Amino acid sequence: MPSLLFVSRIDEAAVRNTPDVDILIRREDFERIKMALDEAGFVYGSSKNVEFFLDGPDAKIRDAIHILFADEKVRDRYLAPTPDVSESDHAGQFPIVDLESLIRMSLPRIVTKIALICAT
Repeated sequence: MPSLLFVSRIDEAAVRNTPDVDILIRREDFERIKMALDEAGFVYGSSKNVEFFLDGPDAKIRDAIHILFADEKVRDRYLAPTPDVSESDHAGQFPIVDLESLIRMSLPRIVTKIALICAT
């Protein structure tokens, strides 16, 4: 634990469970969410058709909040779109995409990474 505290003084994102965060939203809610994140100090950015928010002007892209739009493909080559926000469990403080939908959404990324590893 002391080592985590030390590292967090240098790079807060390095001690997160995951460096980046994906948030699934409906496209029609994007402008309202963008305004709320801006008011909270997040910095909007977009690259290669990926919308993201940085945790302040000095944040690194690897630590960003990535926006995924419900019922849309993340990449054209993906077979299936992301799930709708209604495909979620509400057991905790906030809804989380249910396991089946999460696997369906993540599988194309995993297969692509495996294919790249096998190709090398």
